[in-house]
Amino acid sequence: MPWTLAMLRARVRRELGDTEAVRLWSDEAVADHLADAIRELSHALPRDPVSIALTTVAGQRDYALGVDVVQIVAVELPLGTMVPEARAPLPAGDSPAPPSGGYAQAWTATTRPATVRLRNAPATSGASFRVHYIPMIALPAGDGEAIAVAEDEGALLALLACRSLWELRRLADAKRGLRTPGAANPFAARVEAMLRRRTRRARGGVMRDEQ
Repeated sequence: MPWTLAMLRARVRRELGDTEAVRLWSDEAVADHLADAIRELSHALPRDPVSIALTTVAGQRDYALGVDVVQIVAVELPLGTMVPEARAPLPAGDSPAPPSGGYAQAWTATTRPATVRLRNAPATSGASFRVHYIPMIALPAGDGEAIAVAEDEGALLALLACRSLWELRRLADAKRGLRTPGAANPFAARVEAMLRRRTRRARGGVMRDEQ
């Protein structure tokens, strides 16, 4: 069964023992930490690359993808021709004046927001090109929307959120002069162990669900 925000929130509360009528964390706080966990998992266990088609605009060097990305990995311009990534950041503004013989086309990228900058602005509009990128896991729009993660990744998302919520509690207790039970975050070791197992299985080409 696909994981939803409501299912993950319930899992987090069970793990934290926060199931009484008067709860330590609001649903909004748990959802915020789950959103952070989704972003962290996107970087820790990257998805397979996907692509988006864009269209050139004459004289324009910067192109926004309009999606959340972990990394931009390749640019085809024109379609079927892979353009190399520039070794250094490309300056903003107009295309740089080329030396004798001209500049070869190249690109650099930013991820927040996801934008590709070309070294040479296209001379014409309307040509298709493609950007390949590693996507972020999409944040759910509501409690019932399925999250695109495997079964064991849902369990990992819950543990990631528990780790950060427990740490938040520890800091709040410290400010009041209290000591949170336990010398170390009890969820940190479980997160690291699950990440190691998941990474080993991914490298070995074996992807089994595990709790």
